[in-house]
Amino acid sequence: MKSALSTVFLFTALTAGPAVPQTNSRLQPFGLDGKVVTSLGVFASLYAGTEGDGVFYRHLDDADTGWVYLGLQGRKIRSIYPHKFGPVGFATTAGIELEPGKADSALVYCSVFNQPEWAVTDSGITRGEVTTVRSLDGFPDPTVCGETFAGVIGDGGQIWRRGFTSTHWEKVLDIGVGVVNVVRADERSGQVWAGGETSIFAPWIARSVDKGENWEISYPDLSGDNACNSIAIHPDDPDVVYAGMEGAVIKTTDGGSTWNYTGLRDTPAYIYGLAFDAATPDHIFAGGLVANPNSWALWESFDGGETWHEISPPVLVTPVVVAGISSIAPDPGRAGVIYVATFGHGLWKYESTPTGVEDSDDPALPERFVLEQNYPNPFNAGTVISFEIPTALAHMNVHLAIYNLRGELVRELINRKLAAGDHQTRWDGRNQAGRELASGIYLYRLQVGKMSAMRKLSLVK
Repeated sequence: MKSALSTVFLFTALTAGPAVPQTNSRLQPFGLDGKVVTSLGVFASLYAGTEGDGVFYRHLDDADTGWVYLGLQGRKIRSIYPHKFGPVGFATTAGIELEPGKADSALVYCSVFNQPEWAVTDSGITRGEVTTVRSLDGFPDPTVCGETFAGVIGDGGQIWRRGFTSTHWEKVLDIGVGVVNVVRADERSGQVWAGGETSIFAPWIARSVDKGENWEISYPDLSGDNACNSIAIHPDDPDVVYAGMEGAVIKTTDGGSTWNYTGLRDTPAYIYGLAFDAATPDHIFAGGLVANPNSWALWESFDGGETWHEISPPVLVTPVVVAGISSIAPDPGRAGVIYVATFGHGLWKYESTPTGVEDSDDPALPERFVLEQNYPNPFNAGTVISFEIPTALAHMNVHLAIYNLRGELVRELINRKLAAGDHQTRWDGRNQAGRELASGIYLYRLQVGKMSAMRKLSLVK
């Protein structure tokens, strides 16, 4: 039985496909050089899990920042899930592959507010039955770890759920002998998708429309040994889903009842990463690994998967084969930008120029997500909060609000869609009911899609 990481160097090459190669001038190194990066996740910052080197994060709204070590040195991290909890909180959940004889190892850890202290949060999961938490995703809620789903490997392929307000995990799907490679949750629809491989080396893909209570399983016919390794849910229609397989990307438009090939098929790559461009869902990225040697495979499509263009690997100073791709994460605040994790050569940033999306004629439109310090600060009668929305976030809802230091909502200033560009709003120091607030320190937080920023301000009476 194969799993995504245990067989990284044992894959059998397939017949090369008709993809069109192109130059890689838009590829730039993005740190963690020489590391095996197994998983990526985005919530305001970019998070990376590695093979034995721990968890790292890097701010995406400040180009000058580098990677910050977050902990879990020595653990085999297989999945990273950064997420919101409550009105202003955020946490990072990490899934682990257990190591025999390591008494202090657990399957799931959680860190809050980017603190290097990690709490063990795998209560309920039988460590003798489960050996690896291969994939994590979920629905943010007021609890620290949210409502989280884990795709696990052990005595069969299983999906486990840590429910709202619960501290324990429960098994919600067991496919029997086989593996789970990926689980993805869609916050808007409440759907959960998962995929992997059965005991007879056939792919399976499952969907739940009620947050894991019930599941429908489909078995795409791809003729022979195959598996589902990655899933991407359309940002506007949860019934449209792409699945990265062994050698192909397939697509459903009817919630999994039928699956069809996209234009990417018969390749020598196992597709471990799928991602939509933050600005347009017709722009899709697919990446993976070609075996013997472990090498890079990356494509993009500008027409919803009908045709694909190959993105050739970066050129290293010492000419070597660039390691295969383990994960892809889109930048939620910049159109056409993705981050690519590799099994041995760290991370890379790719900036595309998607066809079918016209460049703006207005050079004044910002390209970055920015929340400015309010002015004046401290203030008495009123203060102005300025922020910038990039083109990639123009179609998303903008939420700007004031909170006290306990994280309680004080005043909602904006909760609607806004055009790209510079924006300003004024706060008069009053709460939602119109009453004047006492002097003190308050927080203001801007949230647009998965991008968020928060600053402090001082009210002086």
